[in-house]
Amino acid sequence: MGGFPTINPTSIAARHPGLRIIDPVRPGGQKQVWKVSYQGQTYALKIISSAPENVERAKREIGIMRQCKSPQLVRMGPMDLHYIPIGGQAYVYYLEEFIEGTPLDSIPKPMPLGICKALGLQLTYAVTSIWSEGYVHRDIKPSNVMLRSDGRTFVLLDAGLALDLAGASITRAGGVVGTQLYWCPDQIRIVKRKLDFRADLYAIGTCMYECITGVHPLWNPRVTKADLIDNILNQIPLPLIDFRPDTPVSLQEIVLRTLEKEPNLRYSKLEYFVAELEALQIP
Repeated sequence: MGGFPTINPTSIAARHPGLRIIDPVRPGGQKQVWKVSYQGQTYALKIISSAPENVERAKREIGIMRQCKSPQLVRMGPMDLHYIPIGGQAYVYYLEEFIEGTPLDSIPKPMPLGICKALGLQLTYAVTSIWSEGYVHRDIKPSNVMLRSDGRTFVLLDAGLALDLAGASITRAGGVVGTQLYWCPDQIRIVKRKLDFRADLYAIGTCMYECITGVHPLWNPRVTKADLIDNILNQIPLPLIDFRPDTPVSLQEIVLRTLEKEPNLRYSKLEYFVAELEALQIP
């Protein structure tokens, strides 16, 4: 399953009466996720390598799921962090809410403008909850966003890379975390104490730009990794109406403001972004 070894979770099920493995779920780079049934309810079983950094990130993610009560954030399940050896390797696992729906990166784009507005608002509600507890998510990207099967509710997943501004850093000195396509200039410059909710707002704006136009604001298949970094730091995204003429000018202005290179040129409060987006009338 990707870069993560395929694990047979039956040994985990054997440890917990009532736990039944159903199906594998699309993996992430450092984990494996299975749809399971436990005590009559459906959950996601997340299995992660027990490397110290991974364990600390898992503990942080679990803490965020417990602290943050936003319906736009995945919730903790009834099974806390456990260790298990499988095939000569040590892993940790736990249960979290299973989201029935479709990952944002699997949804055809461009998307209806009303859905794009809902995406921006709901991801910001999630970030507001995270930020209120002193965290920055740092890994908002389409593969970490699920559209529930109701077709109108988005949920933000995977807070394992969240930065605790009041705590010790998990990332090694000089390291940059997240996914390059959704990095903001602040993450590249990597000054911990200056990273705040505006980094997540930038990633939300990048997701909105893609969903509205069908293209990434700073990348295409001809752009090299080095050019992408330069684009993030220096390139101004093209107006959204260049790709989608029916985009309301006010929506374009809101999205482009989230993509400003300097954090102080983005929204100074999440409430301001929410208020402008909520007031926007989509035809």
